[in-house]
Amino acid sequence: MKKTITTIILPAAFTVITVLAIIIFASCEEPEVANQKPVFEATPTAGPTNEPMTKNGLAVTLDGIARDTEGDPLTYQWSCTAYNRGSYNVTNAESVMPGINGSLSAGSQVSLTLTKAGTYVFVLTATDAKSGATTSSPVEVVVNPYIATKTVTATIPGLANLPATTVNLAASYSAAIAGGDFEDGDFVYTVTDGTTTWDSTTGYVISAAPYVPNGGTFTLTYKYKDGTVINSSQITISTLSSGGGRFAGVVGNSTIELSLEKTIADVSN
Repeated sequence: MKKTITTIILPAAFTVITVLAIIIFASCEEPEVANQKPVFEATPTAGPTNEPMTKNGLAVTLDGIARDTEGDPLTYQWSCTAYNRGSYNVTNAESVMPGINGSLSAGSQVSLTLTKAGTYVFVLTATDAKSGATTSSPVEVVVNPYIATKTVTATIPGLANLPATTVNLAASYSAAIAGGDFEDGDFVYTVTDGTTTWDSTTGYVISAAPYVPNGGTFTLTYKYKDGTVINSSQITISTLSSGGGRFAGVVGNSTIELSLEKTIADVSN
């Protein structure tokens, strides 16, 4: 039996139409959309800010949240990228950031204690766990210095033993200046008659001889070591017009209230 092979030749127009149909069908497929990076729902926050430190620093909380368009899970990481105080500036490319107690660990919210006054720049980075796409946003934290305070009463003893050739205008204090946040030298006590000045180096023993017969007026002044006056008082002591070289009369106790303040920019030690 003889086999018959039938060959069907399609018209060229039909072939063209078929190819066009395939192209059109392919073009109707949904185009692939690139995975979008996360978007922050609001600017990350840090608080409190622009507040003074306590003796232990300033406790702050960094917080932020982002969303992913495709609904992919996100991971978070905080970093500190800059710190500056006056002319002192540090970036993360130069050094480990100073004055940060706590871990900038993964998570949208972290708590830290900052122990140096200045401005910190923190950055929260959200990462799409599926595509690796990231978005970042900064937030500043301003830390003000810790202001230490102490109240002390200075007393210049009454000059009850006059007449005498000298007087001692050294003071005694209701509490020690040094200790805690304060040190010896945080303030300077001086006595002056307008011409001569007595201080801790010279001592406060004053001879009567230069003040006969008119007596002397002495200004007792407390200053911070930068020269800013804390408080002052005056004592006027007469002198004997006869038997020269002696102070005369009785002067009661002189007290000066000292409200001390000390600005501390670093409580990390």
